[in-house]
Amino acid sequence: MLVTSPGKLIISGEHAVVYGQPALVVAVNRFAHADINPRDDGAIILQLSTDQGEVSRRWEPAQLELKAKTIRSGYAAFCRGECAISRVLDDPLDLIPYALAATADRAGAELNEGCILHITSSIPVGCGMGSSAAVSLCTVRAGAVHFGTDLKEDEVFGLALECERLIHGTPSGIDPFICLHGGFIRFQQGNMLRRPPLTTSFHLALTGKPACSTGECVSHVREHFENSNIWESFGTICNDMETAMARDDAEMTTECVRRNQQLLADIGVVPPRVQAFIREIESRGGAAKISGAGAIRGEAAGAVIIFSAAAPVTLCNSYGYELYSVQEDRDGLRIG
Repeated sequence: MLVTSPGKLIISGEHAVVYGQPALVVAVNRFAHADINPRDDGAIILQLSTDQGEVSRRWEPAQLELKAKTIRSGYAAFCRGECAISRVLDDPLDLIPYALAATADRAGAELNEGCILHITSSIPVGCGMGSSAAVSLCTVRAGAVHFGTDLKEDEVFGLALECERLIHGTPSGIDPFICLHGGFIRFQQGNMLRRPPLTTSFHLALTGKPACSTGECVSHVREHFENSNIWESFGTICNDMETAMARDDAEMTTECVRRNQQLLADIGVVPPRVQAFIREIESRGGAAKISGAGAIRGEAAGAVIIFSAAAPVTLCNSYGYELYSVQEDRDGLRIG
């Protein structure tokens, strides 16, 4: 039994979606996979393979239950303003056993049955492509099957969102939503409007994993811009971009992407080196923007979406950025 979830890219609306503005987001064909099998010795084993290498972890049921309890306590402390969101998880990988423990709790099952959970992912970690949401969804769905419960779609989403909060603090829910449903959607305040398949072609450059977490970026932006009217400008651009894409208007789409990118730079989440790269794309007649939280320090900002007729191979090589094309995934979370 194999569970699969796609990754995602935000076309427009990152950060602004947290403040009630719309976002355009698409599921893409980079995937996380999970399968789970019982063990006789009661141990819970994780075997994880990502672009960052392979990792193995082992817990006894009591250890996992204590870990989940400690994580819940840490998140409650964050909500009370007593610690930063980066302090909630001792190790980012703790998100996975937490998802498994939370699923067992929802199913009313015991963890002492033992299992081995295999997860593989081709979604770049920490680059704004929904890696944590996809892995959480896969873990929850696979765990539900293992524990013998048939979770409803909204329950799967709720558990995955619970996991996202441990990393991002106060996420909008857009990542687990699109990875669960697939396709191209307009998302606003928890409401989804499915859009026709994308006809606009684009490329993707990976600038590297940011030096700060999404949670740190979100908290920084909230501290400086929570009450700013800049979010209305983000909303206007998102609406304009939706219109441009529906009309397949390349000129209007390019202009919207450039405006969107400038606003992201204005809130301080685009490092100077990435800004320089994007300006070079623009000088060649194209447009580009970060897709995700970006970064408030360092030189990398995760994924950058590039709208241009030709793939900027030479430019990406000169910056040391990986370049590839992605396609829309219409299926979302599935078994098989």
